[in-house]
Amino acid sequence: MRSVIYARISEESRDDDDPTEAGVKSEAGVKSEVGVKRQVTSCRELAVRHSLEVVEVYSDNDISAYSGRNRPDFEKLIKAMARGEFSVLVVWHIDRLYRSMGDLERIINAAEAGRVQIMTVNSGHLDLSTSSGKMIARILGSVARQESEHHAERRRAANKERALAGAWRREGSRPFGYDKNGVPVKAEAMLIRQAATDILSGKSVHAVAREWNQSGVTTVRGVRWTNLHVRRVLTNARIAGLSVYQGEIVGPGQWEAILDDSLWRGLCAFLSDPSRRNSVAFERKYVGSGLYKCGVCMAPLYAAHPHGRDRSMTYVCKQPGSHIGRNGAALDEYVEATAFAHLADMGVGRDLQNAEDNVDFEDLRTHREALKETKGQLATLLRKGILDVAGVERESRILTAQIAEIDNELADSMTVHPAVAIFTAEGEDPADLDIETLLQRWKAASPDGRAKAIGALMDVVVHRSPQGSRIFDPNLIEIRWHTRL
Repeated sequence: MRSVIYARISEESRDDDDPTEAGVKSEAGVKSEVGVKRQVTSCRELAVRHSLEVVEVYSDNDISAYSGRNRPDFEKLIKAMARGEFSVLVVWHIDRLYRSMGDLERIINAAEAGRVQIMTVNSGHLDLSTSSGKMIARILGSVARQESEHHAERRRAANKERALAGAWRREGSRPFGYDKNGVPVKAEAMLIRQAATDILSGKSVHAVAREWNQSGVTTVRGVRWTNLHVRRVLTNARIAGLSVYQGEIVGPGQWEAILDDSLWRGLCAFLSDPSRRNSVAFERKYVGSGLYKCGVCMAPLYAAHPHGRDRSMTYVCKQPGSHIGRNGAALDEYVEATAFAHLADMGVGRDLQNAEDNVDFEDLRTHREALKETKGQLATLLRKGILDVAGVERESRILTAQIAEIDNELADSMTVHPAVAIFTAEGEDPADLDIETLLQRWKAASPDGRAKAIGALMDVVVHRSPQGSRIFDPNLIEIRWHTRL
């Protein structure tokens, strides 16, 4: 008789308490592949004992029958079964074939259509053509599903216990910055620290992703960096030495942090602040694009090439009526010269340094945790009838706003004025730099970096030129200072 074998193993079939079964996906995949081969060997031995001819082997490696994920070979098996391409299906145990009652009903329909018998190595044989056979199959399926649900409960409980204890989670892919045992990878940790410093100094996430790609480093999955990938790395609580369970920070972890807790929280607040979204996410190609303002409607001016890409760039107002159009090179040269002269004359960094030394980070952290604890107790107050639903919602909004205010204060205290970031390297005193060095560093900075320094110092308003005028007139450029050195 023609027969086929179906084998499957997944994470759910391994013992969570066995440390040899934990690890990254590549290791888990090797172990489950071995498990599949063992099942196939046992099934072939059963086929030989019953004089069955094995014509095909179907296997789904490391895919759970309980999770509902698509099992490619299982789908092929169902179709072949319904077409009657074989007479006997051999499996190691019935729970390798199905744990979902929905899958069982599909198997019953296919087996009836193709007149297929099911034989197992460890759980007997099933004749799905009879009502008693179907009943037994459904009972076995219910038992298997209960085992899966119990296994999932054990896994969640174990994961929670490990997270609360601050243990490193070895399952799954390692996070960028650490090896699978929670030890910082020196080169990656350095990139993370530099990226945090650069972003808090005004560099965009896009620029960080571009630089990492240019250096040849990839994500842990071997793909190129995007804004989203970089953001996920920098907002991962594990790089701050914090243990997380179901998306919530539950305490300190037992591994070395790459970023200080306060720095990490400030960075997260900085990256999530809607008012900073554009400057954080995007990198300007032209200094004044989105920075300069129209003197008629105060809308931002944007770089354009109205006369073709081979012609000079122009800053234009994109509002109806196109109020302003100004030669980009001439306008940038004037604004940059004004900003640089101002910075150099007044002493770079003298009053631009942030007030980090005056911030009590420990006090902020303590206050933040107290607010979170109070917020977490709102459900208890509702249950006891001390607050009604409206009161809980009101208090929750107030507490959320206060927590966000602390996060923003941390973010502001961590940021470095973009001008200081351009002119000075770590450990340097701006007062020691001569004018030539300052000018070289200004010119070497990216358009985006120079734009952020200018934007931190001033608003640039471009007024209309007299009709027919084609000469750049600096008197039509209004500088509105909002940071004086």
